[in-house]
Amino acid sequence: MPRVLHDAVLTTRHGGGELVVEARFAVVFRQRGTPPAPFPTSCGRARTVGDLCADLADVPRTTVYRHVGLLAEAGVLEVVGEQRVHGAVERTYRLQRARTVIDRDMAASMSLEDHRAAFTTGLGVLLSEFNAYLDREGADPFADSVGYTQSTYWLTPDELADLIKQVQAVMTAHRGNGPAAGRRPYLLSPILFPTGGTVTEGDA
Repeated sequence: MPRVLHDAVLTTRHGGGELVVEARFAVVFRQRGTPPAPFPTSCGRARTVGDLCADLADVPRTTVYRHVGLLAEAGVLEVVGEQRVHGAVERTYRLQRARTVIDRDMAASMSLEDHRAAFTTGLGVLLSEFNAYLDREGADPFADSVGYTQSTYWLTPDELADLIKQVQAVMTAHRGNGPAAGRRPYLLSPILFPTGGTVTEGDA
């Protein structure tokens, strides 16, 4: 199984449902936290367990605490600060981004079943986040420009590479944005895969 969050966590400790919870942690850290001084934004955003409980209101608090502990133990979350709150120690964590991404080398080494499991987890995260959005007070999919349209594109390998390059350029241009007045976090999750074989000259 690939290290979607951390290979030890995936293979030895949790089933698919709990993995979705941990994958949602990655979404929360990326979208809703604030950069922990003196670390740059690229190092990940900082959240306390209390912050996570507020952001993941549909997840039981005991589950949040348990998963934070497991992810910290596995090195997926790093403690970047501590403070006493009402006599108890409150820790601030940041996400180790390198442990939450399937890079090209890892993707190339994954089996078909690994891809199936990772994709299923990704869809589980999308469903959980979308349900959390719909349950939020004031949710308005039309006003919020929510979209989930699917389209089919006929592309040669060169055209596919060009499309990917263009999409990546648009996303990269805004990826460094941080929290600021007038901004809100949006979850964008591109999915791309072929749905049929290559057309030959005789079939065209």
